[in-house]
Amino acid sequence: MKNSTFLKSSLVIIGVVILLLGFTPSKSDAILGKWESPDKDRRIEVYKENHLYFGKIIWQQSDKFRANVGDIVIREIEYQNPHWEGKIWVPEIKSDFTANISLPSHNELRVEATNGLIKKVKVWNRIK
Repeated sequence: MKNSTFLKSSLVIIGVVILLLGFTPSKSDAILGKWESPDKDRRIEVYKENHLYFGKIIWQQSDKFRANVGDIVIREIEYQNPHWEGKIWVPEIKSDFTANISLPSHNELRVEATNGLIKKVKVWNRIK
């Protein structure tokens, strides 16, 4: 009788743990959402497709950029615990950069873009 009660209790606890783990958002998905540039003149939305992350322009202040709303500027980003790596298209200079993305906080997206000797770092802010 004691073994049966112990077994049932163990199965219930294991089931609860599995359910909780199944509904816990992955750390890799922490970059999902909408972000605003430091100059507050462009917004992107980071989304996931086939285990890779992409970012498309969802709003920009003017046509001064060489990109359009809907253009995908963050491409093929992969989670490399504790950061993300991939490519960023910089429309102003029409060039791909290697991207290293991290989250200093839940509401800050630090983007480090490198192309040869050129390196740019910008911190985007999460928007709702």
